[in-house]
Amino acid sequence: MYISLEIFESFFTHMKAKIAPKKIAVLRFSSIGDIVLISPILRALYQANQYEIHFVTKRSFAMVNIHNKYVAKQHLFDKDPREILKTLKEESFDFVVDLQKNIRSNRLRRLLQCPTSTFPKLNVKKWMLVNLKLDVMPDVHIVERYFEALQSLEHERDGAGLDMFVGPENEVSLDEYGLEKEAYIAVVLGAAHFTKRIPLSILADILGKTEGKVALIGGPAEAKIGEELANLYPAKTINFCGRTNLQQSAS
Repeated sequence: MYISLEIFESFFTHMKAKIAPKKIAVLRFSSIGDIVLISPILRALYQANQYEIHFVTKRSFAMVNIHNKYVAKQHLFDKDPREILKTLKEESFDFVVDLQKNIRSNRLRRLLQCPTSTFPKLNVKKWMLVNLKLDVMPDVHIVERYFEALQSLEHERDGAGLDMFVGPENEVSLDEYGLEKEAYIAVVLGAAHFTKRIPLSILADILGKTEGKVALIGGPAEAKIGEELANLYPAKTINFCGRTNLQQSAS
């Protein structure tokens, strides 16, 4: 029996395409909370047992998913995703899921030239709520809207909530940080935008009315305000601002 080389190569390519998992790029460039909110999407795609997930984000947020077992590879850029366009094109993605949906992500989707999907961002309705105090937003959680981007992809929603994977090197020892084995209320002091930060006077009021121990979380930029709050309530406040990285804070 004779089989030509062309037939064999065609058969091999066909079988390889059937066996190899589909390679999907998930775009979410910022910020910490938003990246954690898309974790059910990454899990759902992975649990479909046919997708190799690549995550595209800013380098400054790489630590959020550095230990995420559902992500095969992260692609990091500093300011513009076009910095890594050549690398992304070499991956030959089968599909792009855009959970950022802005000018830069739209442009990147066009440049990658493969099937894509995104979600309803509701920018106009959010603007009306913030600026005109007219609440016309639908009663739908943002994670539910993210899942609308997967309508054309096989996936299974398990309802298990959000994921944050902490590497063993970042697991915090309670004794090392002077923590007791009890429940703490964590107060995050920082935010990417000034308008999302709670003012010092209100934070002080919150801490004054809070029962139990409080852990203040933040980066070096929040160290000073954390110190001021800890000095106001030394008996019940521990200041971690600037002392722990993102993964250690999560731990």
